[in-house]
Amino acid sequence: MLESRSLFDLIVLDLVTEQLELKSPLEACASFNEARSFFFLFRAVGTRGRVTMYRFSHRMVRIQAQLAMPDAPALTMIPVSVHWGRANEKHGSLSRRMVSERWRETKGLRHFLGLLFTRKDILLSFEPGIDWQAETDAQQTVARNLRHIARLLRTVFRRGRVVSLGPALIARKEVINQLAEIGPSDEKSTKTRRQQAKRLVANLSYPSMRVLKAALDFFWSGAYDEVKLLHVERVRDLAKTHTIVYVPNHRSHIDYLILSYLLFIEGLAIPHIAAGDNMNLPVIGGLLRRCGAFFMRRSFRDDPSYGRLLANYVDMLLNEGHCLEIFIEGTRSRTGWMLEPRIGLLQTIMAFQARSTNRNIAFVPVFISYERLIESDSYQRELLGASKREERLRDAFNGASMAVHRRKFGSIRVALGQPIDARVAVAKEALSSSMVQKLGSHALESINASAILSSTNLIAMALFGFKSSMIGTNELATRINFLLSLLRVESLKHNYVVDEKPAMDMVRHIERLQFIEIHEERIEISQLTLARLAWFRNNTLHTLATPSLVAIVILNQDAGISRLDVIRQVAGLLPHVAAMLKFRMDLRETKRWLTHFKNAQLITEKDQHIIEAVAEQRSPNSEMHGLVNLIMPLLESMYATTSILLAQPSSKSRSDIAQHAYEFMRTFIRDHEHDTALWIDQRFFASFLNHLFNFGLAHEDEANGVVPDARLQVIHRRSAAAMSETLREQLNAQFAAA
Repeated sequence: MLESRSLFDLIVLDLVTEQLELKSPLEACASFNEARSFFFLFRAVGTRGRVTMYRFSHRMVRIQAQLAMPDAPALTMIPVSVHWGRANEKHGSLSRRMVSERWRETKGLRHFLGLLFTRKDILLSFEPGIDWQAETDAQQTVARNLRHIARLLRTVFRRGRVVSLGPALIARKEVINQLAEIGPSDEKSTKTRRQQAKRLVANLSYPSMRVLKAALDFFWSGAYDEVKLLHVERVRDLAKTHTIVYVPNHRSHIDYLILSYLLFIEGLAIPHIAAGDNMNLPVIGGLLRRCGAFFMRRSFRDDPSYGRLLANYVDMLLNEGHCLEIFIEGTRSRTGWMLEPRIGLLQTIMAFQARSTNRNIAFVPVFISYERLIESDSYQRELLGASKREERLRDAFNGASMAVHRRKFGSIRVALGQPIDARVAVAKEALSSSMVQKLGSHALESINASAILSSTNLIAMALFGFKSSMIGTNELATRINFLLSLLRVESLKHNYVVDEKPAMDMVRHIERLQFIEIHEERIEISQLTLARLAWFRNNTLHTLATPSLVAIVILNQDAGISRLDVIRQVAGLLPHVAAMLKFRMDLRETKRWLTHFKNAQLITEKDQHIIEAVAEQRSPNSEMHGLVNLIMPLLESMYATTSILLAQPSSKSRSDIAQHAYEFMRTFIRDHEHDTALWIDQRFFASFLNHLFNFGLAHEDEANGVVPDARLQVIHRRSAAAMSETLREQLNAQFAAA
């Protein structure tokens, strides 16, 4: 069933059904003695194509009359929308309105132009089937039933149009004028707001998105093996009832383009993207702006008027029903860890939801996975101490050129996570900064809950588990299979997407990506190799954090440990590790992992539930030691921070302690050639201190100095046994010297 009378739309539908091997709309509908199996909802009348709701298709009327009979056969309607070029209406633009999907008066012109310019961009959407008989009330007249069906179908088509095209756009100049008029009316303030709005406001254009798509098709085909969107079904129906706010992790500048590109390919409305003003580069900035980006300052605490302008613009977008894309981390992660949430925009969105009675907002977590990063070299330079360089147009073109010519960047996969309903969150707890902070943390956990483990992630975690400087490809493949077995055994408890290629194919694939070199089936695990892969290990470390903690607790005991003590010790560490790695902890997992380890013959359980690692797992290159090596750098950094906090003779500020811990760990890494050479970031230590405050394990005195809680001393003492003797000795030496 098509919305309005159009021979062009019918031809497209017939061609598509033939390709999909479905029943043609031109075939007869024998059950109702109809020569065709389609009808148009609207029949245009008058010279201007005016549509009257009471003018229905004759076939629709005849079928409705038969359905009122007691012995009428079942019939399913399938509404079908055909969008030519996806040109949305724009208020204030006559040319855009003339080719808009909403102007039926100009559909002939739209189809003609579509055949000329956008015949490769015709989107056909099959809506869910409707049981016509179930919607028919036998007690009502045919005319009343027809009006009911027409209202139902109009709603289906309207929602489908919003899902595919988004709401009608407002001309950029009109948006700027509206924002400039909100606030003090003096000339100077109005002029300032107008200038700020010009730098802020997006200029979303579907024709520009088609141009960008053509360029990106060339770029993706040259640089990547695959670009894919996963779990899109989680959004398609949700977008009919909610305004979507996409919340992706931020790993690369490509993040700004990849989600919009994939949504466009899938026939979904592209979002307005909150981007930093550092990306407003010549040429690139204008293109991004036309693809939905609005460029906001990275910090505006000292300019409340700018904050109000930004809030007004976001309110305007949400009120119109436009979907958004916000990077809740605020900046790209150089280490692969998830950064702390920046809640400024999130607070604006939640304030809008609290005020709005007719708009439901849903946050959709998005995990973006790369097998290799274009920016990896610059990340390594920054982590080694180089200052962050401002974005330049030349860098963008150099990166694109390098990607196209090297063709060694693997795949990009994007997974949409389980949506978070903003109205439900507001109903549970009154809007406040702490409530929004919790929501931000929940969003980060939801992003990680949809993690994608690519070949690079799996090999990175496998390699960091070895203490040897040289391993065979078969050893590496065996370790990869071990990690895969751990992920599979808990597959019903998580939503991770795991690469299912054979392990040896993964090894060859990573060699092609130039992460490793293989000579006579041997791989050298050099510091350079680990430096290249540290980011990818960190990016998915949370997926195996709990079994790693269980392995640490068991291997720390030479004479065995009771099941209850394992559970207790893991329970003491897991909340802090989960807070730092941003994943939802489940204390019940410990029991399950003990069972899994026992089934895998990694441990034995004697009488009185005494657990002990089998002899082979005591080896430094064993599977359980590999798990220990995965999580140990994180625990060492947390232990060093608490050691410095507890050993300070007088209270110091958070920033001083974080700086001290950062410098100590850099020295420790340099002195011992530790295999975490390029993961360390000062923000990690500041984040850990904030976590201690949130857990009540530290507080500030009147001079803003950090004072540890007595419970922190207990936790620190219990965790000391898991730390290497080298780390403890170096900490003690530093404290003695001080």
